[in-house]
Amino acid sequence: KATVSVLNWGWCCRAGARGMGRLLFVAALPLCVGIGIGCLLEMRTYGTDWAGPGPTAAAVPGAAPQLREVIAPVLAAAARDRAPIVARGAAPFAAGVRTGEFAPFSPLVIHEEEALPEAAFAEVAAAARELAGKAERQGDGRRNLMIPKGHRLAALVAKHLAPVCERAIFDETALRAKYVKEFPVELRVYDKGVGMQWHRDYLLYAERQFEMVFTVSNDGAGVTEYIGRDRERVEVATAANSVLLIRAEGVRHRVRDVPGERIILKAVFSRTLDKAPGLKAYEDSPDFQAWAEAPPKKRAEP
Repeated sequence: KATVSVLNWGWCCRAGARGMGRLLFVAALPLCVGIGIGCLLEMRTYGTDWAGPGPTAAAVPGAAPQLREVIAPVLAAAARDRAPIVARGAAPFAAGVRTGEFAPFSPLVIHEEEALPEAAFAEVAAAARELAGKAERQGDGRRNLMIPKGHRLAALVAKHLAPVCERAIFDETALRAKYVKEFPVELRVYDKGVGMQWHRDYLLYAERQFEMVFTVSNDGAGVTEYIGRDRERVEVATAANSVLLIRAEGVRHRVRDVPGERIILKAVFSRTLDKAPGLKAYEDSPDFQAWAEAPPKKRAEP
């Protein structure tokens, strides 16, 4: 009788556990479906970048660098498999942009102030200002110039800015994007009252590239805006010697009409050189063909 009682008790517990499991499954199913639909909507709006920053330096002093050291190898391995994972570090944004919350599928924007040491910035800025007068007016009011191959400014970008941007991209995303020397460095001049309308950067390579905006000067405190995760406008004050990195086909952004002259440099960083249709269209433009066909200028090493 004792044996039968124990067996009956065990059977009842097993049946009860099964019933409870079914009940929990039925209760959790609508929640899981809702979360899945929400994630799909976020992916449609913002792409497939994970951006969970974890604790910030303000929330847990000194913790973020150690966390990055532990997590970075795992994320790097996932990135090699093209897994849609992006980890933001302790302070991916400056100039008052919000950090610290977990934001799945959030837009990826990297902003770094005081990007170059003072001497290196002075070199880059002087070379850029020498060419600013040669920039030609475009239809939207900006003045653009593709930096000639072999020019000192192109060499300075490769020497000083490329390592800074490659490190920033890896620190914030665990992706090893490299400076694309085959793509021209572009100098842009925004005169007073000129801006750039809302847009997304289009795809140039088989994997979404990062586009660098390095501010040489911003006399009128011009502001870049982008649409944040909560669909609010986020302002970034891009001071001189700051780097802004935005991933292609990511956030919608614009440059508000500047109250004074603004000079920037643009360059491209990518994990692959496999071309997308957008790059082919760009390469067919007269400006690009003129840049590609021009013989490299002799220069001294910077």
